[in-house]
Amino acid sequence: MRKLRWLWYACVALAFLATYVGLFELPQTWAATIALVAAMESWWSTHASHPVASAFLVGLAVSTVFLPELCLYLRHILFPLKPRPDISAADAFLLILARSKLQRKYSRHWKQLLPADRYESSGLDSQNRKSRVEAALIRRLHTVLRGGDLKSWGCPTTGTEYEEEIPSEKWAAMELRFEKRDVESGTVHAWHSNADPHERRLAYTRIRFCKKELTRIFPLSIWRKRIDYTPYPKANLADI
Repeated sequence: MRKLRWLWYACVALAFLATYVGLFELPQTWAATIALVAAMESWWSTHASHPVASAFLVGLAVSTVFLPELCLYLRHILFPLKPRPDISAADAFLLILARSKLQRKYSRHWKQLLPADRYESSGLDSQNRKSRVEAALIRRLHTVLRGGDLKSWGCPTTGTEYEEEIPSEKWAAMELRFEKRDVESGTVHAWHSNADPHERRLAYTRIRFCKKELTRIFPLSIWRKRIDYTPYPKANLADI
């Protein structure tokens, strides 16, 4: 698709240069325009085995491939996305698990992923694959949060309880814990990172993301995978 987009850009650029330097003259009157269209129709009918079908397919390609790609590219330039929180961290994680292309890639190459914890089962490959994929997706989610590519919002536990945007630099000392009860309830929280899970302190509650940003970073597949989320035994990211 990207090659087709650049081909369209090249065609537009060449057409502009041709009209700018005067390589060919555009029709100036209505009669000249009709004559040009008739000449084009005559040429197409002479060279195309199926003129009507081929003309239809050319129009279909321009209207459904080239122009939509051009509009998508220009939309981000002319109308930049203003992120707003519209999906909870729990729903976002389940969406990534069920439909993301990255999840499918990790599933195919799960043996190359790091173990989810120090106590992997030596006999249950299905459980090990599931745990490794979930852990790798969580690591990737934390990476984009710390890099500022994915904005996040939450309610701080100190001061005001209103939702606010979380600065990306704060994620260097925080982590999301996707406990089963939290994922099922739809309220995943951010905790201060600590080597001892019993000494962790809550930093932000009810974490949310922007769905458009999320799906741009984690492109979705049209196929949905049926999931039964059960966190790996060691929820501490230091064990991953």
